[in-house]
Parts: sequence; structure tokens; C-alpha cells
Amino acid sequence: MFQNVNARFETFLALAELAGAQREDPIPHLQEGLDFLAEHRSKYGSIEFQAGVSMVGQKLADFGLEVVADRGEAKAILAWTERVRAQNLQVPPTQNDTDPAVRDQMAQLRRARNDLWDAQLNSQPVDEVAQRVADLESKLRSSAWQQAGPGHVAEETTPDQIKALAAEGNATVISYFEYRGKLAAIVVSGEDIQWTTLTDLAEVEELARQVNADLDALASDFLPTPLRGSVTNSLQSNVARLADSVLTPLDEHVGTESVVIVPTRALNWVPWGMMPQLVDRPVTVAPSASVWWRCTRQNSPGGRVLLASGPALREVHEEFAAVARCYDDPDILTGEDATPEAILSAMDGAAVAHLAAHGQHEPDNVLFSRLNFHDGPLMAYDLDSLDTAPTEVILSACELGRSTVDVGDETLGFTAALLHAGTSTVIASLTRVPEQLSADMMSAYHRGRAAGLPPAKALAEAGKGHPWHPFICFGRG
Repeated sequence: MFQNVNARFETFLALAELAGAQREDPIPHLQEGLDFLAEHRSKYGSIEFQAGVSMVGQKLADFGLEVVADRGEAKAILAWTERVRAQNLQVPPTQNDTDPAVRDQMAQLRRARNDLWDAQLNSQPVDEVAQRVADLESKLRSSAWQQAGPGHVAEETTPDQIKALAAEGNATVISYFEYRGKLAAIVVSGEDIQWTTLTDLAEVEELARQVNADLDALASDFLPTPLRGSVTNSLQSNVARLADSVLTPLDEHVGTESVVIVPTRALNWVPWGMMPQLVDRPVTVAPSASVWWRCTRQNSPGGRVLLASGPALREVHEEFAAVARCYDDPDILTGEDATPEAILSAMDGAAVAHLAAHGQHEPDNVLFSRLNFHDGPLMAYDLDSLDTAPTEVILSACELGRSTVDVGDETLGFTAALLHAGTSTVIASLTRVPEQLSADMMSAYHRGRAAGLPPAKALAEAGKGHPWHPFICFGRG
């Protein structure tokens, strides 16, 4: 499938290298190659396949980044990094549930997933049902790869537009990227665009991994008190070291108000609200500054409020009672009413969707990352079936703020699928989270939103008193 495309890219790359050898500008040849890639990507309807297309053009992207970064012009670096990151989220969604065979396979997969969950809970053999799940997921992925795309991509967002929005919102945008084995950052304020190299990439990646491991450990209800203290100390130390590496060198450039973080792959699972410089401040995370700009500029029409819960949650009644008091007559789906089909129907056109359920990110099959409801899971794959995605989605669940970031900083996962479907704001956790903490945080968050606070500010206020919470505001803050 990619043979002819690869040949075209080798030509673009050869022309760029020849131009460089002749002391000419290679960028026009690289841009022509990326234009060709964008056109090719738009032919496919699968967000996963769109992300995979970027692997073909990675040499062009890397070559161009080195050229513009070596020249040292921050605005050009920002333009290039935006041109080559999270491009799968720049392709408008196409509905994926129109084929009856696909709908039947989805129903079979939900039943198989339910059977697998029951077998795991009851300590029964799982090999046969696990294989059935894998086979159905493989068939659905193959079907998605055959789906036609919209044939066009979103209009590019310019550095000047990003800077203007930062000025309008009194925000600082920090966009990280990888440059010659180092972590580097572009800082955009309403007044200026600057960039700097920071630290060794491998060191930062390891610190981020340790922070996530500590948070996952603290989520356990069965962690002995002495060990909990040790893990908390480890988390505090690792967070401080990580902040010293990725934020402290930028302190003089970062304002005192809201911050927008565009992470690179090494920083994708960083709980930014824990960083000492960002505690109690509105922090928003986006796969690219262009996605942040688009989410912020999207219209936010009114609509219903949906509360839906899955099984085996101890604190959900208290949580829903508190959240429901913040809104007039919300739709509430619980128990046997909370099926994936009913929830998807209620989500369509909603203003707010609060989904409380056990969740799981699937790093190897990201579009099957899921929330568990009655009668089976609601999966990231389902979300492109929405005519109108909810404006704001709150995932009171574990892990679903996680994304798998492929070559080219192409982002995949439940949160990314919501942003791709058209949701402007997603509140989600990066790690496992205790039910009581989730209930307390989400109740406080909705009170803040009902009082008129923007999402990132409401989350910052809800996090006061919970210094190690893993919730993140994605998209529009």
C-alpha cells in the first residue's frame, strides 16, 4: 500500500538533500513532500491509519526540524513542529458505524469483552475468550483501515494565530520537541515566541516513567501505610527532579496565569498539575498548539447534560448526587440502563457528558481503550460514530487520559479520539485513581463549572487539597 508513497518520499528527500549540498534551501522540497503526505492521509477514515501514514514522512519531518532549529528562528520552529505533529487530529472524522457487518462485529466484541471481564473476576480460564476478543479487534481494525476519509484536512494554524490566542487568554504555551537527542521547548506568550534546548531526552523519559509508576502505586487501597509514605516521598522527589529539567529553565518566560502544554512523546504521561511551578494554576494539555487553538475557537452550543455510570463502583451514588445538583434536570443512566448504545445515543449533541466507570488504556490497540458499562465496553472506536460529539467530557475513570504517541507525535487513545470526534474539553486521569479521590475531585470540578469557572481553572480549584491527583484538562482550558 505504501510502496508508491515511499518512492515519492525518497524523491522529495533526495531533492532536499541535494539542495542542502548545493547551499540552497531544502525546505520547499520538504514542504512539498508534507503536502503530498497530508493529501494522502486525508484519503483514509481510520484515525489509527492516519497516524501510521506519518511514519512514511518521518525522515522529511526530522530533516526539516533540524534545518529550521539550526537556523534558530523560534517562529519558524513552531510552524514546522505544528506542521508535523498530531496530524491525524487535523483530519475531520468520518462516521464508522454505517456498515451492518461492522455493527455486528462491535456487538460481538462487546459480548466477548464482557465474557472476558467476568472470567477474570471469577478467576476462570481466559485463553479462549481472550483469543476471541483479539480476533474481533483484528477484524474491526481491518474494516476501519478500508474506510474512506474526507479527502481534506483542517486549515493550518499559524504561529501568529497561536500567539494571538495566547494574548487573548493571558496564557503561556509551552511546546516541547525533540532535537538532536535533547528535549527542547518553544515558549509562546502574547508578546513573544522563544525557544531553548533543555536536557537529555532519555533522562526525562525515565523520570516521567517513575512518576507514573509512583502514582499507580498510590492508587491502591491496599498499600501499607509505611510503604505509602515511601512511595509518596519518591513521587515528590521525582516530580521535583522532572520539574527542574523541563520547567525551571523556562521560569523567566512563563507568566503567572494559565499554561498550555504541548508535550512530546517523552512527556506524554506527565501529570503537569503536580509540577511545583504549576500547582493551583490552570493547566491545559493538547496534542498540538493547533488542536488547542481549534478546540478553543469551536462554538459551544447548549445541550443536555449526561451522567452515566458503569458497574462495580462504590462511590458513584455519592458522586452523581453531588454532580446532579450542579445542573437542571440532567440525563442519568445507571445500572442496566447504562449500555454503550444508550450512552452513545445520549452523548450525541450533549453539552456535558460525565462518564464514571472502570477504564483501561490499551497501548497496543489504542482504539479499543474503553470504559466498562452494562452489557459491555464503550470504546474509543465508537466515538467517531457520533453525529455531534459532546462539547465537554469528564472521564471519572482510570488511565483514559493516557495516549499512545507514535512516530511524529501522532496521538492515539480515548481522549485523542474524543478530540478528533469534535469534543472541545476532556477531563481525564493519566493513571489509576482511587474511587473516593475521583468522586471528590469530580464533584468539586462540576461545582466550579456551574459557578462559571473555565474548565482548567475549575480543575485547578478542585485539586486544592489533593496535591497528587492525576487529572488533566485536555483541549480547551
